[in-house]
Amino acid sequence: MSASLSAAFGLLLPRTRTSLWQALRSDRFLLAATLLLFVTACIPLAVTPFLPFADLGLNTASTELMWDVLLGREPAATYHRINWAPVPYWVGYGAACLLGQVFGPLLTAKLLTAFVFALLPLSTMRLLLSLGRDPRLGLWSFALIWQLNLYAGWIAYMIGIALVSIVCAWILEAETIADGFRIAPWSALVALTHIQATWLLAVSGGLLCLTTGRLGRRVLVHLAAGSGAALLTTIWLAGQLAGKSGPSGSFHFGWHSPGYRLSQAFHYVLDNYSEPFAERIAAIAFVVLVLGPLALTQLGQRPLVDRRSPLLLVFGAGCLYALLWWEVAGPINHWYTYPRYASVVAAWLLLIPAPRRSWAFTLSLLPGIGLSLALNLVAVRQFAHFGEQTRPFLEIINAVPARAKVLPFTFDDGDPDPDLKLPPYKGMYSYLTAVGHGYTPYLWNIPSHPFSNRPVSLPAPGWSGKFSLDEHGRFYDYLLVQGFQHADPVRNARSALGFGAELVLERARWRLYRVTKPGKP
Repeated sequence: MSASLSAAFGLLLPRTRTSLWQALRSDRFLLAATLLLFVTACIPLAVTPFLPFADLGLNTASTELMWDVLLGREPAATYHRINWAPVPYWVGYGAACLLGQVFGPLLTAKLLTAFVFALLPLSTMRLLLSLGRDPRLGLWSFALIWQLNLYAGWIAYMIGIALVSIVCAWILEAETIADGFRIAPWSALVALTHIQATWLLAVSGGLLCLTTGRLGRRVLVHLAAGSGAALLTTIWLAGQLAGKSGPSGSFHFGWHSPGYRLSQAFHYVLDNYSEPFAERIAAIAFVVLVLGPLALTQLGQRPLVDRRSPLLLVFGAGCLYALLWWEVAGPINHWYTYPRYASVVAAWLLLIPAPRRSWAFTLSLLPGIGLSLALNLVAVRQFAHFGEQTRPFLEIINAVPARAKVLPFTFDDGDPDPDLKLPPYKGMYSYLTAVGHGYTPYLWNIPSHPFSNRPVSLPAPGWSGKFSLDEHGRFYDYLLVQGFQHADPVRNARSALGFGAELVLERARWRLYRVTKPGKP
């Protein structure tokens, strides 16, 4: 039986010339440093019940309700649906959905984040091996796990980018068209993870045709490798452009000038801290990550056949950053587009130097390793403070019965945070839905996602609309006000139909009201 399984895996996995596992086993320094950096990076996850990532709560709630929709459980089955088409985000949504059934939504969010913490550096090391570089260079990429994409909560994007590095490594080592087709299922996995990762794979795979052998043959090998991603992306785009899963109309683009893009490079990579000392650590780390690879080229270099592939990979990611739009609207809607590639450029700069293994090289890695550890420690303080601010919300969650319908109000999104640049609180309400499997009208409603809304929904005032107990509140079980120090539309709300709002709990920045029915206390 074991021989059969080995043969099956041999058919499914790409043929490779190098092994990251063997590299880690044979290099004690690499293994020890990797474990140290990973473990210390995970410590911040343990000091707070909620993670300070802006969109993570909304995604967590959506994935947690997928089983309810599948099994017909209310209220999710009435208001939401699962899109079974091959659309982006399926990898992240599917993994969170399955893990959530075992570990619950709050721990699942941390487990997926820890997975990203491991996958990003390891994928960089794997690509370094394929390029004939020393995988120890990948230790510096631990500093890049604390990038803006993480704080925005774009976990799926970060998984997709890591998968692109792995697929590019396999493409570099593929020798025949058959080898390319072995990679195709994995490129399809990229397409099911994030559309911007698919763009990166297409550009990178195309450019690598110029450096890996005879052009005609390499084009065929790379097309075979990318066929999985091409097929699934074509199906998704056809549905989008046909108006079956997205809004109709013509395309409209929003652009930023080249000067603005260059001036914001640090912001789009590591500018996640408000506290001055943490800002300085992040700024120094950014300078080291950008200029450090150039400095490492001054050490004794390995004799390499392929020196151009890393340059083309950096060039391709840089072009996506320099040439893509900020946002697009029309048959396909997307925003914050080009900034997401800034961290890819920073990570792939590590692919350029090829120093020989020596004491001088190992010592030269210590600044990057030290800064990665410093960022981990900064994150511990940052997350611990966020935990202090949000731990009272657990009491709010425990006060709401399972499957309750909750209408939230958020008034503190503009409040400055002493530690965080991105406002982390707006999506906190969605954790009520994630834990209680209830309903809120403000989850993502993107038709091309695996999880979206049905046409039916409960009335809601929107973020800037005027609240009414009779028009909105009476359809819900609870009303949640966040940032009541700024405003509270529920406290003095009156109903001509006899509905009321009873204060159940007030903790920190949250007030929870229970909606009372006419004639009932």
